[in-house]
Amino acid sequence: MVEQEKLTLKILREGRSQVEPIVTKDLSLDRGEMFTKGQKSAATEILTTKDRFINIQGFAGTGKTFMLKEVKDQAEKQGYKVIGMAPLSSAANILAKELGIEAKTVQKHLMEGLQNLNKPKQQESDQAPKQKELWLIDESSFISTKQTLALTKLATKENAQVVNLGDSKQLADVEAGKPFAISQQAKYGLKTVKMNEIIRQTNIELKQAVYSATKGDIETSFAKISKNIIEFQDKEGGDQPILRRETMASAYLSLKPKDRDKTLVISPANEDRFDVNNYIRTGLKETGELNKKSITTTNLVNKNLTNEAKTKFYNYHKGQVVHFNRVNKKIGIEKNTYLKIKSVNYDNNEITFTDKNQKTLIWNPKKQASKGTETYFENKREINKGEVLFWRRSGNKRHTNEKIKILSINESTKKVKFVELNTGEVKSMNINHFENKHWEYAYCLTAHQAQG
Repeated sequence: MVEQEKLTLKILREGRSQVEPIVTKDLSLDRGEMFTKGQKSAATEILTTKDRFINIQGFAGTGKTFMLKEVKDQAEKQGYKVIGMAPLSSAANILAKELGIEAKTVQKHLMEGLQNLNKPKQQESDQAPKQKELWLIDESSFISTKQTLALTKLATKENAQVVNLGDSKQLADVEAGKPFAISQQAKYGLKTVKMNEIIRQTNIELKQAVYSATKGDIETSFAKISKNIIEFQDKEGGDQPILRRETMASAYLSLKPKDRDKTLVISPANEDRFDVNNYIRTGLKETGELNKKSITTTNLVNKNLTNEAKTKFYNYHKGQVVHFNRVNKKIGIEKNTYLKIKSVNYDNNEITFTDKNQKTLIWNPKKQASKGTETYFENKREINKGEVLFWRRSGNKRHTNEKIKILSINESTKKVKFVELNTGEVKSMNINHFENKHWEYAYCLTAHQAQG
């Protein structure tokens, strides 16, 4: 990981003075009079820089999207193709909708780029001049070192200009590395424009609280909104988790449905989230918003094993589910296969599966490609008609954190019909198939889930 980080920073530095400015003559910003100082500086830098890579460090609510509309308009006038990217499809969809550009996940762009690079090269006379590209990468603090390295290599080969946007103080990606934050350090020389003027919050007290929080002064931030904070403590000052969770659920349930759609219920701890979701679901059943018709099933919870941990036998147990992302010819496993562990022989370092044809498969994760796997345990869950869920894993034309609503349930066939809340498209699936078990209740979220 350290070597990847060093190489990434090297490529970023080598990108200085390597591209032509998007606007080569006098720049006139159409929205200049409406811009804050930070918005004007960011737009000007993007449109006039000669550096291949630049950072826009902006707090939430500083108007990055409004600034990008100016950049997009100016770049397209100069013949550029503007492409939006983000780590999660939900953020990419927002870019596409608000800027009117092609937008996709970082991973999808990398896969497409690799495919294009591997295509047979055409004769120069057969090739049309390649359109210049400007890549706008949002939520850059979520991007791992591995992905950043791949992006920098691809951008250099494609001669694209790259703008990394985000807030280094937001929660980082769960994978190792913080390239967006590290590249802003002066010693690495990557140009960074800061957008600090918060315009989203119009309430003075709330805005002051946000400014204090961005400076790391949490005590002052909380003091400014103290009248809106409820603490749950007993006489000895101890926490009262059950009362806290019940109150969170009650506050959410007291809202009108249209107001709930604009409300986030966040808990940093999974134990809290689990209980709050149950309290909310109970309340929705009582009001009839969740239909009595239900199906009992399981969902998959990722153990999030590191590559090193995947080679250790003590991390595997009977009943857990292993997803193979790649083909494993040695033991006869196809790509995207899910197998439940039948037994683990810790003495012989063997994990036994039984496939769909009742064939016994023996796997040694230390010797046989464990990097391309994910290990899950199953949780028993109930799904009711009217339930709102979100996907916890991309794949099969689904995207992480996108929400769905259950429209109907067939207990005998184990099929459910659902609508994708983002697109309005109605689909169906067999809830007992492992590829359809990457979901969770969408009422109370962790901080990472809410931020994504």
